[in-house]
Amino acid sequence: MLNARSVRSPLLFPLTLLLAASLALGACGDDPEPEDRPDVETDAGPDADVGPDADVDPDPDADVDPDPDVTDPTDPPEGAVACDERMPAPPTGERCIVIPGSSDNILIRGTILAGGEVYHEGSLLLDDQSPNRQITCSGCGCADEPEAQDATIISCPTGVISPGLINPHDHITYSLSRPQPHGEERFDHRHDWRRGLRGHDQIDTSPGSDNSHEGILYGELRMLFGGATSIVGSVGSGDADGMLRNLDNTSYTEGLSGVDVLYRTFPLGDVNGTLRASGCDYPGIDDESRLSAGTYLPHVSEGIDPEAQNEFRCLSGGSGSDLIQDNTAIIHGIGLSARDVALMAQRGSTLVWSARTNVDLYGNTAQAPLFKKFGVPITLGTDWSASGSMNMLRELQCADYLNRLYFDETFTEQELWEMVTANAADAMGAGDQIGRLENGYIADITIFDGADRLPYRAVIDAEIADIVLVMRGGEPLYGDAELIEELVDSAELDGCEMIDVCERDRRLCVELDAGKSLSDIRSAVSSNAYELFFCGEPEDEPSCMPFRPNEYTGLSDTTDTSGDGIPDAVDNCPAFFNPIRPMDGSTQADTNGNGLGDICDPCPLSEDPSCTGIDPDDLDGDGQANDVDNCPVHYNPDQENSSGDEFGDACSPCPDTFLGDGAACPGSIYSLKDGSVAPGALATFEGVIVTAVAEGESFFVQVDPNNEDDYEGAEYSGIYVFNRGGTVEPQVGDRINLTGSTSLFFGQIQVANVANIEVLESDYPLPEPVVVSPADVANDGPLQEALEGVLVRVENVTVTDNAPAAGPGQGDNAFEFVIDGEVRVNNLIYTINPKPDVGEEFASITGVLRWANENSKIEPRSELDVISGPPYLASIEPSPIFVSTDEGDVTTVTLTLNRPAEADTDVTVSYSDESIIAGPVGVVFTEGADRLEIELMSITPDTETTISATVDDVTLTAPVFTYNSASPRQIESFSASTETAFIGDQVQFDLALNIPAGDAGETVSINLLPIETTLTYPADVTIAAGERNASFSLTFDEGAGDYTVEVTLGGDTLSIPVSIVEPPNELTESFDNFDGPGNTYASGSFEGDAGFIWNYTESRLTDDIVNADESIDGTGVMFARSGDRALSAEGIEGGISSIRFDMRKAYTGQGARQVEVFINGASIGTSETFGSGSGADPTIVEFFVEDINVSGDFDLEIRSIGSGQLTIDNLVWTAYLP
Repeated sequence: MLNARSVRSPLLFPLTLLLAASLALGACGDDPEPEDRPDVETDAGPDADVGPDADVDPDPDADVDPDPDVTDPTDPPEGAVACDERMPAPPTGERCIVIPGSSDNILIRGTILAGGEVYHEGSLLLDDQSPNRQITCSGCGCADEPEAQDATIISCPTGVISPGLINPHDHITYSLSRPQPHGEERFDHRHDWRRGLRGHDQIDTSPGSDNSHEGILYGELRMLFGGATSIVGSVGSGDADGMLRNLDNTSYTEGLSGVDVLYRTFPLGDVNGTLRASGCDYPGIDDESRLSAGTYLPHVSEGIDPEAQNEFRCLSGGSGSDLIQDNTAIIHGIGLSARDVALMAQRGSTLVWSARTNVDLYGNTAQAPLFKKFGVPITLGTDWSASGSMNMLRELQCADYLNRLYFDETFTEQELWEMVTANAADAMGAGDQIGRLENGYIADITIFDGADRLPYRAVIDAEIADIVLVMRGGEPLYGDAELIEELVDSAELDGCEMIDVCERDRRLCVELDAGKSLSDIRSAVSSNAYELFFCGEPEDEPSCMPFRPNEYTGLSDTTDTSGDGIPDAVDNCPAFFNPIRPMDGSTQADTNGNGLGDICDPCPLSEDPSCTGIDPDDLDGDGQANDVDNCPVHYNPDQENSSGDEFGDACSPCPDTFLGDGAACPGSIYSLKDGSVAPGALATFEGVIVTAVAEGESFFVQVDPNNEDDYEGAEYSGIYVFNRGGTVEPQVGDRINLTGSTSLFFGQIQVANVANIEVLESDYPLPEPVVVSPADVANDGPLQEALEGVLVRVENVTVTDNAPAAGPGQGDNAFEFVIDGEVRVNNLIYTINPKPDVGEEFASITGVLRWANENSKIEPRSELDVISGPPYLASIEPSPIFVSTDEGDVTTVTLTLNRPAEADTDVTVSYSDESIIAGPVGVVFTEGADRLEIELMSITPDTETTISATVDDVTLTAPVFTYNSASPRQIESFSASTETAFIGDQVQFDLALNIPAGDAGETVSINLLPIETTLTYPADVTIAAGERNASFSLTFDEGAGDYTVEVTLGGDTLSIPVSIVEPPNELTESFDNFDGPGNTYASGSFEGDAGFIWNYTESRLTDDIVNADESIDGTGVMFARSGDRALSAEGIEGGISSIRFDMRKAYTGQGARQVEVFINGASIGTSETFGSGSGADPTIVEFFVEDINVSGDFDLEIRSIGSGQLTIDNLVWTAYLP
């Protein structure tokens, strides 16, 4: 460096803690969703002027900076390197001047913030490689470089030149939302406000999500006006072309190489609001393959309760997935303990701190000083405008405010600035390309007005008016008009429109860079969108002052310096804000119990009283280096290890058990099933007995009754094991060691994700079935929960329903039936075929009791589990019986048992009038027979009587009619397949005689009215001898109209009116207008093809470009794997006759997909189940239901009732026809 002189002394001036005169508690909503948005639906919240003691609130924006008159900004600031290079002065009233050069190089002059150095009157030299120019010189002397001699010069004598700000946490498709007030209500966990859980109000965004190109650009412009050049905004499949670099979509990084950020709003699959204080039984925890991305960026522990802290545990190895690694940056991290933070430090992870949204929603935030103490890098992110900061300047000022008033000035000004530049770039895997003004870096640059502030404070305290110029890759995007006009070619200047920003002319190059003008963007988004910028404090901005009703006010006074509600006299960190969180129990966090709170203890984990600071190589201060310490974040200097595995007793979940690869702590089926231990942990169940196996799918195990140490009785001793795709399939009678994760699946506690099965021995004796009554184990029965998963037996039972309604997610099951009106018998393992009839008796049914589809079911394993009752008389056929009295005629009647006779079985036959009917009075079903025939005769025509047959205590009766050849034949009935048909339809007509036709048959004449009709129709139809029925069909193809069809036999005529109408209107929905999120499941609405408003929950957009493996035909709606998943519309006009749509499996997970469709709240049918196999499945499945026939306006709902993601598309319905 040339001409450099050092002026080194502390940059920080003493800061005075000031109290202001008014309180402004704002509101905010935090973390929108998977995958990217919050699925929330209601407005709720405090007015911005509601809060405690409105006349004593410290002002977050209070002027606590050093007196600007102390230092002449034209002189080198203390601590800066003085380059002493005179710079061209701009014209009066302007902040910079551009001196055009003859080459494409650019030389920027001013105060340079370059890493750990501040260069006063320094410079940056950029190369000529547009559109991503690189810095070739930074600091002093760059003007002397050969490439600088003919370079264009940007001279800003009072300008502070910084890397462009980087926002690593935003939900940019929600940028339209205005701040959402929620009064004094504060929450413990994000699901409290997302879902309105635990007595809380739900918070929504207004306006809602907009993932259009214009909607995304709107959010990017707001960040640009605040000096940002890069963002991680969960853009998903939205078009983010132009303006800011979108680091979480490789298509929109604007030329960066190798940057790959995997943004995960719901890494636990908990979009449906799952809360767990212990155990890892979440819907779908990310697996470690997610770490293959350059940066893994999950939302973790957003809250202050045990449920929030448990999320970190389950993502750091507690579930078998260890996702806290050196390429992990966790968003929020509020509910972490000192050991959690130390683990992040050991792994090399980063915190993305979203201070304003945390404080607004929870009245608390991440313990940032604790992260610094352990050496965890910190970045800042805005979250979203609904509850967070509208731009990076406001987020930086919130962090500065907390640092000064609540965190005892833990962070230097340089460290705060690094949170929005170098730290953010490093965390997002772009630290070798952006975030620093050093040689070889891409020139993402923001120039701040530093006329009245010291260098770092020029960034920290900047307002919108202080942004002079923003460049991405050395190309201007926005700035003072006179600068843009000199830097942009005159032929392209129309793409940089003139705008007034805070009473200064600016130019915005959005049309030049992104192809949309500002007016295009504004007109395309909601007219109620939150403003792009404010020249002072943003309107309704959520407060950055910590506050929780009845806990603390955030106000400092003589007894409570830190405002955390703990008097200084008993506060374990009086100078630091560290209130008691629900996760801490009843005391402030103090891990080592030495009386100093974790946030201010120089050694939070060490129990060594001589410890004065954390050694990064020995985080717990126990004298054992991290890489050899068997409990690196637990103080254990003696390294006790009872089991001899790699985990010391101090941190082992089961110190006496050797935990090798794939091993887990011993588990207790009893503890799981009786509720004393929450499901979710990996566990090993030793010596359990396999009692039933559904091949290729699952099996059941029970505790061994012969194990005196473990066996506690049959109740709570059995459990279901999901083992689809398992490499080991145990058999009934195997005694095994079973290792797997436990979970709660739609009400059933089970073992899933089987890690290991060790068969200890085979043909082991099974536990004896527990004999129960059906009522005992029915839904809500006294033993249903206790015996679920256990072998049971019911005795002397009767089938009371052989076609019960399907339970949720079940679909049709032709072989399920109900016994004694209490409990179902199912066919998961063995099918009783033919299915028993109602009334059939069973001596006993044995099987495993299983909870599935919200019903209690017995699952027999083989024919040996099903012991039937005695056979019974099932039918007399035909019925009614017609007996001819003509000489020589005999009528045959068939008697049938429900199953073959086990022995010769007597049948008693009786006749109500023996003078009319002659026949046997006793017959026998021989052993093995289930049918026999009897012959009936009569000599008395035209009479009516009955016949009865009895087997044991079952009697069946059938009517008998006698006739002869002379008996009069009449048409008894005449019907049509429909009385309303469409033009061209064929209608079938059926008729029946009162008695069978005579020997010559019977001819019935046919007539069609009106007589003017030109339709072709048969003149008659013949009913064959001995038959009663005949049919004929007519095709109505001459047009709409009303017809009458007549049939005549003898003097009798019957008629049927038939109306022929135009085919109904057919309405379609292509979902091409669906604009939901593309990488997360959310709730929202859109206008469909026919103008109806569709509402969706737990759904996302899929198309054949971004999601080809999940789409059907262009844009479709994908339902989430679980939760409240539905698509609905209300008030659809015209009624409905039929409906059809296409479905397909989405993603590769196992699980039976199925939907149910409702019209006006009533189910009209469920689809078949599909997609339950492993791997992708491109099969298109059609749902089709006709004859719905609902008139008038109607409501339609399509609901996913199975498990696993599915896509729907190509919806068609026909209007109602009367």
